[in-house]
Amino acid sequence: EGWRSRMYNDTNGNATVGYGHLVHAGPIGANSAAEAPYVGGITRQQGADLLEVDIGTAEAAVNRYVTVPLNQNQFDSLADFTYNVGGGAFSRSTLLQDVNAGLGAGDIADDFMMWTKGGCCVVRRTQEANIYSSGTYP
Repeated sequence: EGWRSRMYNDTNGNATVGYGHLVHAGPIGANSAAEAPYVGGITRQQGADLLEVDIGTAEAAVNRYVTVPLNQNQFDSLADFTYNVGGGAFSRSTLLQDVNAGLGAGDIADDFMMWTKGGCCVVRRTQEANIYSSGTYP
């Protein structure tokens, strides 16, 4: 993840800070109460603390919804994906259905690429697919 000490609108137009921590759905200015802790920016340590919590949430979702054994690189790629799209979206995804059905790496790679919204995140999804299928980390 990239780093920003000040809030920004992510590619989906949601208020975000740090290493991709979702402040709230919707653009900056849409929820002053949720934004209040971040208005002056955050430190890298605060960003790392938020990232740790967010990754923990993503890992818990992978553990909750995946019903087949995974190797470490497969778990890592699914946790990264879930961190970015959210546990709810992951739980309803064809990606999860195909992982749990035991489909091959090629089919799973195609599932990652379905999450690129008009070209957004192609590099990220390609990296996640490569991590899943071959253990090749960027």
